[in-house]
Amino acid sequence: MEMSEQIDQLGKLKSRVEKDNINIKHEIEEIKVVTDEVSRAKASAEKTGKGLSVQVMEMNKRISECNLQLNDMEMSNKKAQAENSDLMRQLEEIDQNVSMLQKVRHQLNNELEDVKKHCEDESKERQSLMGRFRNLEHEFDGMSTVLEEETTYKRKPYKG
Repeated sequence: MEMSEQIDQLGKLKSRVEKDNINIKHEIEEIKVVTDEVSRAKASAEKTGKGLSVQVMEMNKRISECNLQLNDMEMSNKKAQAENSDLMRQLEEIDQNVSMLQKVRHQLNNELEDVKKHCEDESKERQSLMGRFRNLEHEFDGMSTVLEEETTYKRKPYKG
């Protein structure tokens, strides 16, 4: 009996081992499936990682280009500000010159008005003198005629 019990126990043990073997094979198959999925996921992640690395490099390149453009724009802006300052200084000088020229113009207009008034006064005085000259000339002509007549009268012998 001992042997039959041992055989029974060995049979049970064998069936348990076979059952465990089947379970282990199932687990191995599941592990293989999971491992395959992990390998595919890893490959996909590596591919995605490489793509992202390329994108990061492209973005870094774009950032560098943008930084260069920004520096160029800042330099242009500084240059424009310097030119603007220079133009503002020139404008202030022009404004000062315009103001000075307006003062000179005003002074010249005043002098012109004074000269016009002086010329007008001289013209009036000249006209007055011309009138007096004509009157004197007329008076002279009249007196010359009278003198001539008297001289002629005195030169003629007296008939009497």
